[in-house]
Amino acid sequence: MANNLKQQLAAKLQENTQQHNNALRTIDFFERRVLKELEINSISANPYQPRFEPEKQAIASLAESIAQHGLIQPILVRQIDNTYQLIAGERRLLACKQLGRERIEAIICNETDEQTALLALEENLEREDISDYEIFQAIKQIEHQFKNKTHLASTIKVARQDLYRFLAFEQLPEIVLLKLKTAPKLLSRTTANELKQFFQTLNPEQQQRYPDVLVNALAQMEQGQLNQSNLKNYLQNQLFSATPTEKSPVDIQTKHLKTLGKVQGKFTRQQHKVSIQIQHLNQEQDEHLFNLVADFLHSVSQN
Repeated sequence: MANNLKQQLAAKLQENTQQHNNALRTIDFFERRVLKELEINSISANPYQPRFEPEKQAIASLAESIAQHGLIQPILVRQIDNTYQLIAGERRLLACKQLGRERIEAIICNETDEQTALLALEENLEREDISDYEIFQAIKQIEHQFKNKTHLASTIKVARQDLYRFLAFEQLPEIVLLKLKTAPKLLSRTTANELKQFFQTLNPEQQQRYPDVLVNALAQMEQGQLNQSNLKNYLQNQLFSATPTEKSPVDIQTKHLKTLGKVQGKFTRQQHKVSIQIQHLNQEQDEHLFNLVADFLHSVSQN
């Protein structure tokens, strides 16, 4: 999916660039894009670049190549006041920093916020091993640049349904997202969407237990004991077949009714119900007690 999305995005970027160039046809190209050597410390990070863990081995390998052959492709930046903001080339910048270099070749251009966000997303998708979770992070990072999700999906040439599958990661429990930061390939966007929908079918007690059960399932997936195709069945077995929580014991209060030191009956209160049991009542006494209780309830209802 990453390669397909990358191709779609590249096509859209080419289209956007052509429209931009047509609008600025009277302006010389070199007035808009300038190759210049900049101080590395004057370049700030791309605000639309998700903070993925740098690939130390890849950066070290790139640094070695730059040391031997030089920087073949300059980084891309845009000027913000008196400083520069990185658009593309984060790994090249990190590799030059690792070499201890103080300056770097850069192409300075006048890109919009939206174009900068799209270029950051395209650069992230160049990673062959990128996961659906990391694509979600990249999309989420640029989402605020678009007026709505329909606009975003249209711009990056992704079907709206597929965009919502990526964004389903956002609905997963925080404890699960923390797990995915260290193991981003555990869940695909399709599984994330299924988990989001599955959560909505649970009752409140099951929803409370769901995060811990899901984390246990992910741990088993890491160990190769469970795969994504069996994940939903596993969760159903854990949440629906679990032994119900024991109910708290019912509070029962009993008072004995005594006359001349002898127990004549008892008064029992159980939660919101009251019962009275009295021994040795004849029909007349029974009728009298009934009327007393009826009168009492009537007076209570009046209050």
